[in-house]
Amino acid sequence: MVISLHFLKGLCTEELAQMTRRPLTDAEKAIALSCYNLCGDISVRHFQELYQLTPDISTNSISFPKVVLNAIQRLIALTCQSGVVFDAVTLFRRFMRYSETPSTRILRQSLAFQFAELLLRGLCTKMYRKHDLSTESAEAKQKQIVPYRYPPGRMVPDTLYREAILMLLISEHIASQEVILNRPSEMSDMRIMQSINNMCAVYDLLAIALSRTGNFGFLSKTLEKSLKFSYGEFHTWYQFGLSLISARKYYRAYLVLRECLRLDPNRLALYFLTTSLCLQYLGFIEDGLELATQAVEIACNQEDRVMSARAHLMLGWVYSLLARKCRLLERKRELHAQATAEYRSATQLDPDDYLSWYHLGVELATQRQLEEALVACQNGFRLMPSHSGTLCLLALLHTCGGKRMDQASKVLRAGLAESPNDFLLLFLLARVEAVRSNTKAGLLMYRRLLEVWRDCFAPESENGYLNRIPGSRDYSSPTLTTSDELTSSGPLTTTSPMFEVETEATLPPMLLEVQQLANTLTNLASGQPGQTGASISPLQKLRRDVPAVPPALRLQAKIYHGLAELYMDNGQLNEAKEALDEATKITGLDMETLYLRGLLTDRQGILSKARSIYESVIAIQPDHLAAHLALADLLKRTDQAVLAERVIRDAMYIDPTSCQVWHLLAEVLALPSASEPPSDSVITKALSNAIELEQTEPLEQFYKLPIGLPCR
Repeated sequence: MVISLHFLKGLCTEELAQMTRRPLTDAEKAIALSCYNLCGDISVRHFQELYQLTPDISTNSISFPKVVLNAIQRLIALTCQSGVVFDAVTLFRRFMRYSETPSTRILRQSLAFQFAELLLRGLCTKMYRKHDLSTESAEAKQKQIVPYRYPPGRMVPDTLYREAILMLLISEHIASQEVILNRPSEMSDMRIMQSINNMCAVYDLLAIALSRTGNFGFLSKTLEKSLKFSYGEFHTWYQFGLSLISARKYYRAYLVLRECLRLDPNRLALYFLTTSLCLQYLGFIEDGLELATQAVEIACNQEDRVMSARAHLMLGWVYSLLARKCRLLERKRELHAQATAEYRSATQLDPDDYLSWYHLGVELATQRQLEEALVACQNGFRLMPSHSGTLCLLALLHTCGGKRMDQASKVLRAGLAESPNDFLLLFLLARVEAVRSNTKAGLLMYRRLLEVWRDCFAPESENGYLNRIPGSRDYSSPTLTTSDELTSSGPLTTTSPMFEVETEATLPPMLLEVQQLANTLTNLASGQPGQTGASISPLQKLRRDVPAVPPALRLQAKIYHGLAELYMDNGQLNEAKEALDEATKITGLDMETLYLRGLLTDRQGILSKARSIYESVIAIQPDHLAAHLALADLLKRTDQAVLAERVIRDAMYIDPTSCQVWHLLAEVLALPSASEPPSDSVITKALSNAIELEQTEPLEQFYKLPIGLPCR
């Protein structure tokens, strides 16, 4: 009765102001707030004392009065209308500090959710202030009735996101206990739908908060608990699948997305996402083919030209990957033709899609149809001049036959003028400068790559390792003093289509990793240029249950691979060995590191060991063209022509358009120890093929360009 009277008094005060069509005066607002405050405090204190006196009381026998819920909601609304956000924050913190009872759980769940929503939508990290427990005692002296609070020794969040996540976890814990698990067939029951909607709202906010802090692993585990009451709920399953992708748990994400497809079989975005997951991370090409084919059929039935174009693009991606894996030349040509047809269909359905033109250009260039590839590349370039893949394709087309290296360099530098920290452009420019100018110019570009990597992942570190690269102190080099110089004076903006930065760490662990890199970047002793000592230390893996190397580490290792290869081409074997040692510390003996180890051993003259390494690489990755070529060349030098011919013919199945393959085949067939007597016509045909293909040979194979639509 007392609670109802206080609520009615406050409500009447507001209604009187509305009847006279005027705003509340300060005195009237103070009266209404005081009434609502008393209503909430008396009710909470009443239930606290009730459960203390009768602890064995049934938890379902006494429910929280709706009058009090309405009073507290009016109290929150009036406080928020004042425009001072921290008054509302203080109000929420006060109620959340009250000791919980079984009857006040529904109030606590609602307030925790509303408080988290206020923190995420109404505050920024700069405005946030940690809760000061010392003010509670002074506040209690001014009030007549004070409910019991939790002891001050409990954890108090010190950041905005930590407090928001704590509130959401409290709300999720209470709501998950209130949700109805045994749902009847009739879904119109308001109580059932309300409990489900409450849970979905909590998980939506949790997804926002945990995504902003990078805690995708924890988010996926939290969403997994929601599946026990989410049978047939598409939204919850889809959120769970996206969280698994972000946490790099790709196979489980694939299974969850399959369930989403069962729940909603006509959603094209799901087909695209699942296909991309199959092709990019899992290697399920057959499953990707099935999904992409279904996507094309559904898009045609829906008569959506844009989505149909994207479906054909996905199907073309599948055929391109199948063609690269295929070892039968006739079947390989058929798959290339199918991929080209799908890409052409995509460009016809949506001529304004630059990705379709880019993929068509890459496919045509892989088949050495360079004129048509150039036209497709130019169309894509007109639609999206800043797309790094299109710029790299255009640059590689200029490098065909080694004729227009200057033009290739200009194209890449024009792209870097817009995106000075694009790794894809920088890697290719390093290769171009090493061939176009000299080794020193290539090393300067790798220095730039290391600077960009450091600025992205360890901005506070020093330049100890970078100063060890030859020419790093010589900024008078014409390579870096052109009008489109690569160094940028503005703030760093990283644009890398090659990889995404995926982390499962909260901010404090990331700061520790940055500090670790800052300490290890300068561990190099001084000495002659070109020597590498203890180089940039790799980032520690963020979680032990994630088997894949994080993309940032793979990128760092790729920089060391390029350095090692450049050192070997220049005859600096010691420096190449040290660069490979650093790559091994980062990724272990992955395929590229193992191959370069074999190449280094080969250059050192330890042929038996080099052969063993090459054979290991081929056994693990049968389509590694460089390992086939290196092994065939080694066998040729050791006068094992029969084995060399067998290896080079396997390489021909991998890439029949490589001039190195045909040239090496001609040399092997000309050996006296060949399996058959050398035929001048066969050798001549191989040499003529090599010469013809050399006119269109790019600096780097076209099929190494990135294709597909990544999971983002």
